[in-house]
Amino acid sequence: MNGKYVAGDIRDKDDNIFPMVYNTETGKYKYFNSQEDNDLLICCIYNEGNLYGSAPGTSSPVRDWRVCVDNVWYPFDLILKQRYGIEYSDYTGYDNTGTLWSASADTKTLSSMVSPQGESYVVTMPETMTEACRAINLLNNYTATPAAGSNFSNVAVVKVTFTHEITVLGNKDCAVLKNAEGAVQRKSMGFAVDKTNPKVLIVTSVTQK
Repeated sequence: MNGKYVAGDIRDKDDNIFPMVYNTETGKYKYFNSQEDNDLLICCIYNEGNLYGSAPGTSSPVRDWRVCVDNVWYPFDLILKQRYGIEYSDYTGYDNTGTLWSASADTKTLSSMVSPQGESYVVTMPETMTEACRAINLLNNYTATPAAGSNFSNVAVVKVTFTHEITVLGNKDCAVLKNAEGAVQRKSMGFAVDKTNPKVLIVTSVTQK
């Protein structure tokens, strides 16, 4: 490690715990204080400035670890699934990816403790975590209501739930409903983030083409 970055956890006045990074060259701090950053146990930070942490930080010793690349958190099981086609639970038999304890200088070899009872593993990746994460499309990881393959005669609202907080850039009519032949049947009248959950997209579709 070159010692450029120092990372840790801080506690705010409301008793929330957030990650913090200090740049020793510039003398500046960076705080991660969004909803997704809350209650993370920070393990380490490496030369490229990527944070490695596990959640929940304080409420349970049974955790899942993730890495922050370009200010976005990527869960390890999602990296395995989308980048390499590996289902973590099926492959390992574990329900959670554990608490990350260490990584090699090139961030290709990482060790994690799955549970306080002692299960642990070491994994060696074919590429750096930065390279792996930048190949991930987070918009591909979602669930929809109605679910894919559902049959219905009419639909007024579609909910799409992502694993991360989202921001809508399109217009309210940018979503369309097509039939089996690909012809547009409806255009959306609403296309917005749920006011109560920033990870949910609400699409309302009640108008004719």
